[in-house]
Amino acid sequence: MFCKSCGSSCPDGAKFCNSCGDTLTAFVPSGPLGNSGAKVGSNVGKGVGIALAIVIVIAVFVALSNHSQDVNDKPLPCSAAAIISSYNPQPTLSSVDNTGSGNTVEYYSAKCHSIALEKHNGDLVGYTMAFDPTLADIQPDCGPIMSLRIGLFIHQAADVEWADVSSIMKQIGGGNFWSPEPNEMVVHGVRLKRYMHENKLVLQAEAD
Repeated sequence: MFCKSCGSSCPDGAKFCNSCGDTLTAFVPSGPLGNSGAKVGSNVGKGVGIALAIVIVIAVFVALSNHSQDVNDKPLPCSAAAIISSYNPQPTLSSVDNTGSGNTVEYYSAKCHSIALEKHNGDLVGYTMAFDPTLADIQPDCGPIMSLRIGLFIHQAADVEWADVSSIMKQIGGGNFWSPEPNEMVVHGVRLKRYMHENKLVLQAEAD
């Protein structure tokens, strides 16, 4: 079980998160993003997984940079601070790209994925996440982490009620989240995009 507020792992059946104290609500999305194939507790290949994750962060930034060249100036309903504070531990700020005219892109690396936060005059106008699905095979806890963060991405970026997150995941996933076929939808005035780039799953959100 994972805390939807901070992402910490919590014992099954616990009512409150040991890290942030928030009330726990189990979130186990169905489909290919679930953790049915994960063998939690195994540390086999952890070192290899960490090394691979570093390489992935570099490759993922290329995909995120392609999107950041044309920054939308319409703000999203969430803030960069709220997104970063939802992590425990906090993601690592890797670099900041100043694209001019008040536009910046902050690149972060987190366990199992990478993040790009696009800002226009300080307002969050673009939110991108990228995952490598093979990490779930190398690091068993990456499967549940990916599921949680994809759910939180939709919850935060489009201001979606937590109870509605699972159904939206199914819609934008088109039945298979790892399909190479791109898909997108508009939710609460926010355009959510899902596509594969160099075998990485990329999720993007910007105001429609």
